[in-house]
Amino acid sequence: AMTTVLTEFERVAQHGLPEPALSHEKAVLLSHLEHAAAGASARSSGAYADGYVENDLTGETPLLSAQQELALAREILPAITPEVLAQAAQFWRVPAGARVLIDLPEFAHVRPPTRESVLALIDTIEHMPLPSDSAKASNSEPLLAKLPTPGRIVSEKLDRVSGITEWTLSNGAR
Repeated sequence: AMTTVLTEFERVAQHGLPEPALSHEKAVLLSHLEHAAAGASARSSGAYADGYVENDLTGETPLLSAQQELALAREILPAITPEVLAQAAQFWRVPAGARVLIDLPEFAHVRPPTRESVLALIDTIEHMPLPSDSAKASNSEPLLAKLPTPGRIVSEKLDRVSGITEWTLSNGAR
């Protein structure tokens, strides 16, 4: 798991996030924030109270209204570029003050990694040339260049006991 996470941090540190994937994520976030802002008037007083309590106890819940969060996102999101993400993803390369906590369940029948094996893993990933995330970069292309010819239903069989209808298509698929 640690290898996977650090490899993805390093991939972003080397290449950033592909622009189509980043644009998609920004659009999804804005859509969620716009929806929250539109429905903010229906938020119960209990939900407000829960937010204040969580903020006071953990400091993790912002005390911004949905409209304030939306305005802040509209201001900040345009400044987030693949290059900015690449620079931010390099944080894990800085060894000063770094700590790695590996928590295994008591009943796990695996040997915990040693300090040396963790450091070797980090060193390997840090010096590994990685390809850009081509899968996310191709989101704008259609899945199939040419759509297949639609089939047709050539037979239909009803299983009365289960209530399932089985169709056989002209290409043999059922």
